[in-house]
Amino acid sequence: MAKSSIEVAKELLELKKEALNPIKMYHIANEIGLTKELNLNGKTPWQSFAARIYMDIKENPNSIFEIVARKPIVIKLKNQDVNLKVQTQNEIKEPKTSYSERDLHPLLTRFVFANDSFKAYTKTIYHESSIKTKKGMDKWLYPDIVGVSFEYKDYQKELNKFIGKFSSLPIKIYAFEMKKHLSVSSFREYYFQAVSNSS
Repeated sequence: MAKSSIEVAKELLELKKEALNPIKMYHIANEIGLTKELNLNGKTPWQSFAARIYMDIKENPNSIFEIVARKPIVIKLKNQDVNLKVQTQNEIKEPKTSYSERDLHPLLTRFVFANDSFKAYTKTIYHESSIKTKKGMDKWLYPDIVGVSFEYKDYQKELNKFIGKFSSLPIKIYAFEMKKHLSVSSFREYYFQAVSNSS
């Protein structure tokens, strides 16, 4: 029998006993096989899952959820004991370095262009200059670097003439999330950030 997004979210929060971002919740549910019980279609089911939870919090006065952080939104069950201070103390701090993530962009650009698996042209996204969203949310909406590869570039002339008759050309689009340091405590957050950005 199919479960609702609300039921799956409740089950996950009870299981994990921690406050979570709804998009992360969907991916955790997917890892443990609970997404099969959801009736979500489309290319971004995690967005649909999160939207249903957001709507429940906003429109249902008897919602079982409570927002504990807003950038990004993190929720918990009402009356659930979640110690947020313990979570932040356990995180491993990133080592200080003399370079920033942006300093690494040219290296990734060179690699992506030269690597046969990509052969892509890249562009850095300056998400902090976005005027569409509130400050802080941008890192969950935009990748650090986007890339595109034009597969048809290496095709034979005859095949290119044939492809030219169609309204779209065969290209691949990539989204990259650059991090200077990964740890066990930060890996999950960065992974879901990359998944969120690529959508």
